[in-house]
Amino acid sequence: MIRTSFFKVFNLIVVLLLVEPESIGAFETPGSSTAQFLKIAVSPRAAAMGNSYVSLANGAEAVYYNAAALIRVKRGSMITNHSEWFADTNLEYIGGAYRLTSSSVLGMAVTSFYTDQMEVRTPLQPDGTGETFSVNHYRIAGSFAKSLTDRVSFGMTLSYFHLKIFSGVKEQAYSSDIAVLYQSGFREFSFGIVLANVGSSITYLDKDYPMPLNFNFGLSINAIETSSQALKLSLTGMKPSGGATMMHSGFEWSFSEQFFIRGGYRFNHDLASYSGGAGLNVILGSRQFSFDYSLSEFREFGIINRFGISTGF
Repeated sequence: MIRTSFFKVFNLIVVLLLVEPESIGAFETPGSSTAQFLKIAVSPRAAAMGNSYVSLANGAEAVYYNAAALIRVKRGSMITNHSEWFADTNLEYIGGAYRLTSSSVLGMAVTSFYTDQMEVRTPLQPDGTGETFSVNHYRIAGSFAKSLTDRVSFGMTLSYFHLKIFSGVKEQAYSSDIAVLYQSGFREFSFGIVLANVGSSITYLDKDYPMPLNFNFGLSINAIETSSQALKLSLTGMKPSGGATMMHSGFEWSFSEQFFIRGGYRFNHDLASYSGGAGLNVILGSRQFSFDYSLSEFREFGIINRFGISTGF
C-alpha cells in the first residue's frame, strides 16, 4: 500500500508540473503580478513556523495553504485570524470546513485585506485634496479534498477576487489551486505540493497583471516523540513566478498537545527573517479551542503580530 501511495504521489507531481511549467521557470519579474496580499501568511501558527506550512496545514486554514490537507478535518473546523500588516493595513481570515463523507471534505474561506480611510494627496496639494480613499481586497474561496488512498489526498480550490484600490477602480478575478498531500504512518511524516493562484489577469490602466503564481512544496516530521512531548520540524520551498526560490524552515515543540512553542526562519527573502510564537489548546464544554499568536521580524520594517482562534467539532 505504501509503495502504491508513493507512485500516486509521483504521478500527481508530474501532473502539477505539466499544468503550468513556467511556474517554476527562471523568470524573475518582481512587482509584475497583482493581488500581492496573497503572499501574506494568514495563520499565526504558519507565520510562527517561518511560513513552512505546505505539509502541516490543518483545519479550515488548509483552504489557504493546501486544500488536500482538508482531509485531516475529523468532522468540522472553524477559524478566524487577524494580522496587523504594514502602514496600518490589516488582513482578516475566516474559514470553515466540514467532512462530507469518510473520504471527502469541503471547505470555504474569506480573506480580506483593507486599509482605513486615507486622504488623497498630490504634489500640488500635499495637505490633502479633501477626498479620501481606501483599499479593500477580498478573496472568497471554496475547496474540496478527496482521499485517493489511506496515505494520499488530492485537493482543489476555486477563488473569486474583488479588488478595489480607489473610488471607481475595481476589478474582479478568478483563480484555482491544485494540491496533493502524502501522509506517512512514521512519525507523522508528511509531504505536500501546491500549485497556487493559477487564474485570470487583472487590468489596471490598460495593462494586464497576472495573479502571483506559486509552486510550493514541503515536508515535515516529528523529530522527537515521547508520551508527553513532540518536536515537529518542517521545511518548505516556494517558487513564485515573480522571484527567486525561497526556503522556509520551522519547528513546533508541543507539551501534552496543550501548549506549543514555535519558531522559524525564511531564507533568501528580501525582508523577512526569523519568527516565533505560541499556542494553547483549551477544552470548553465539549469542544477544543486553539488560541495562537505569532510575531514575524521584517528587518527595518519592524515586527508583524498575528492572532487566531480556531475550533474543531
